[in-house]
Amino acid sequence: MSDTQRGASAEGPRGERGPTADGAERLAEEYIDRADPDGETERHRLEAEFWRTLFDGLVAELPESALVVDGGGRITHWNRAHEEMVGIAEEEAVGNNAHEVLGTEGAEETLAEEVARIGETIAEDDVREIPGSDKALQVYAVPLQAPDGRSAGAFSVAADVTDHVRRQRDLERLQTRVSGEVHARTEELAEAVDEVAAFTDDADQFAAEQADRMREVADEMTAQSATVQEIAASAEQVSGASDRTRALVDDGDDAATEANEAMDGVDEATDEVAAAVDDLTDRADEVGEVVELIDGIADQTNMLALNASIEAARAGEAGEGFAVVADEVKSLAEESSDHAERIETLIGDMQDRSHETARLLDATTDEVATAIDRIGGVTEALASISEAVDETAGGAAQVAEATDDQAASAEEVAAMVETAVEEIETLEGRLDAVAETAADGRQRVREVEASVEELRAE
Repeated sequence: MSDTQRGASAEGPRGERGPTADGAERLAEEYIDRADPDGETERHRLEAEFWRTLFDGLVAELPESALVVDGGGRITHWNRAHEEMVGIAEEEAVGNNAHEVLGTEGAEETLAEEVARIGETIAEDDVREIPGSDKALQVYAVPLQAPDGRSAGAFSVAADVTDHVRRQRDLERLQTRVSGEVHARTEELAEAVDEVAAFTDDADQFAAEQADRMREVADEMTAQSATVQEIAASAEQVSGASDRTRALVDDGDDAATEANEAMDGVDEATDEVAAAVDDLTDRADEVGEVVELIDGIADQTNMLALNASIEAARAGEAGEGFAVVADEVKSLAEESSDHAERIETLIGDMQDRSHETARLLDATTDEVATAIDRIGGVTEALASISEAVDETAGGAAQVAEATDDQAASAEEVAAMVETAVEEIETLEGRLDAVAETAADGRQRVREVEASVEELRAE
């Protein structure tokens, strides 16, 4: 029960007249004037009849369930709505005690009887449910006061709040269901936020590790770029050495050509000596010493031919050996000139040696031919070396160009790695921001959960 208040009669509390009483008289006067009463007694009767009829009609036509009790708790009015609600006919209720008719469980009197007894308005906060039905009522009662202020009874109304209660209960069920779903969703959201936070932590750690690795890669790429540049410089040195080798090979080839021409001259000279020996064969039978000397010259010539072959094989030293051979040939020529004078005096001795000299000249001719062939082989070898040197120089140039390109690529990669490191560091900052947002979201989810719990508690 709550909010009780005292009622008021038409004349106001404790018999005092007020605006309502004046208005009520005007309602009755029209009816009484039309009846044209003969005297004051008839006028009072008509006035009483007006108010009784007005009150009876009000109770009967009220859409809500209503009843009226007198000061002793007996039912004086019982409208059709109340009859339909409780299933008791008006004839069975009027004139009987309200408590006996309604059988209020757990109470010694009905609300109407209590209001009639205490003379105060009572409006129940609690909703009453009619057993055996889905009806829900909210009851309030107003005291009926006599003009002298005493309680003459009570007017009780049972408002049908079934729809309201149904909506309220539906709302409560919806609220419970919604709060449950919100709680479940907030739990899921909290788990998702926790997962996001964990992911951002892992991603932040991963990004930091990747940044460190990328820095290591950048350092390695820088070192590799320096190494590649060193290789390029070495390749350029190789190319320069190949150019110098090519020049030496060209010098050797020229020396070999000159040696070949010299050997051709020796061959021609040998042919001339052979012819001369043939001429001297018939006249130089007694030139023994000269023949021995010529034999020695032939031996030294053989040695010179051998030395020439060796020096030709060393053509890379640019003809230094050939200079020595030339000096030896010069010395032999001078010695041959000295002994030529002796030959003139010893011509007689040469006859016996002429035939041997002819044989040795033939052998010398063969060896000179062999030397010419070997010098030709040296020339071919030098040509092959020249081609190989050209290929080496070309390869070195390509290596230098390729290493330059690689060095440039390494520098570009190092620059890209640096850019990647900067981007990863930026990503780390963004992940930190996401982590902060996730933490804030987690706090907000907890606040929502607290609000939902409060809502469910209400």
